[in-house]
Amino acid sequence: MNKISEVLNKENVIQTWGRRLHRGLLKTGILISLLSVASIICENLYIRRVISEQVPYEVQVPYTVQVPYEVQVPYEVQVEVTKTKTVLDRSATLKAPFTMESQDFIVESSRMMLISWSSTKSVLLFSIMKKSTWDKLYGALILEFGASVALAIITGGSVTPAIVTALPTFIISTISTIVTSDDYYKVNSAGEGSMKYLKAELYKLAIIDVGASDGFLDARVSYEYTMVETQTRYRTETRYREETKYRNETKYKTEERIVEEPLLVMPRVRGIEWNIIGFGGLLSGIIISTISILIGKKRES
Repeated sequence: MNKISEVLNKENVIQTWGRRLHRGLLKTGILISLLSVASIICENLYIRRVISEQVPYEVQVPYTVQVPYEVQVPYEVQVEVTKTKTVLDRSATLKAPFTMESQDFIVESSRMMLISWSSTKSVLLFSIMKKSTWDKLYGALILEFGASVALAIITGGSVTPAIVTALPTFIISTISTIVTSDDYYKVNSAGEGSMKYLKAELYKLAIIDVGASDGFLDARVSYEYTMVETQTRYRTETRYREETKYRNETKYKTEERIVEEPLLVMPRVRGIEWNIIGFGGLLSGIIISTISILIGKKRES
């Protein structure tokens, strides 16, 4: 009896552990299958959501700069300047065999003056003399040659060759006796420049030439004086003007966009996609559940 009881007890224990194994395998297979199905669903289920992000963009921003430029600015100054006043300017043509040229001019104020003259040939007499000295010369010509000849000489008229020949001797011997310190004269000369003090009087230019050739003569009487005058001058100034320029600036704007993301991102195991693992788990759960069911049916039979 004891042996029978022991055998029965062992069989009961085996049956009890068989039932427990059956139930455990069945639960394990179902749980593995459910977890595998859930992982597959989560891995392949996507959700949509709106995200905001800062997007950069460039704009042209104006700004002003001060640009230098130069201008010529006029200004006035008082300057003492030296000027030249001409009281006599005469050109004369010398004709052979006899030429007489004369011109009256007034010296308004006594002063030092420049007498400058030049000729292409040497002339018998060149003189700047007072009107009173000229009258003396005219009187001497009348006494020497008579009134009609004297008039022809001083007016530059026609004279005989004998008068032309006699004139040089007369002029050379007479001129020095009638001129004064206020007069200027040159005999047998072709020109010079000389400073002479002339009084405020009426003067006369007198030119007498005899000879076989023609010529040309220029004469000028002038003086220098100083005066203060206003002159316009220019200076360079740097000024500035505003110019508008542009530079690029990066700004940001908020943009919204819709993205799709998996409901659950399962990690990769050694480079294997979780979908493969899930399908493998599902298959394993099914196999375990099937084995558990088969074990249960065999135990019942």
